[in-house]
Amino acid sequence: MSPRGNFMAVSSYDWARPHGAEARPAVTLYEVGSGQIVTTVTHDPVRVEKDRFLGSLIPSFSPDGQYMFTSGLDGTKAWRMLPED
Repeated sequence: MSPRGNFMAVSSYDWARPHGAEARPAVTLYEVGSGQIVTTVTHDPVRVEKDRFLGSLIPSFSPDGQYMFTSGLDGTKAWRMLPED
């Protein structure tokens, strides 16, 4: 949840092929009041062997709510949040 509680970040993996060997880690950002998807951000594909799941993608927010951070197998990325209207 964002610091003011207006956004919720949910991590997931989008498998490129059914039972395939490539997963795209993603975080979907929801607006809490409406439940609408604001955006989805993705990291580089994660290659796995024999359908094994490797790691997780962890979303978090800066204390001022200006940035969302995602940390996964390929490192940490910072995403600038758009100002609220």
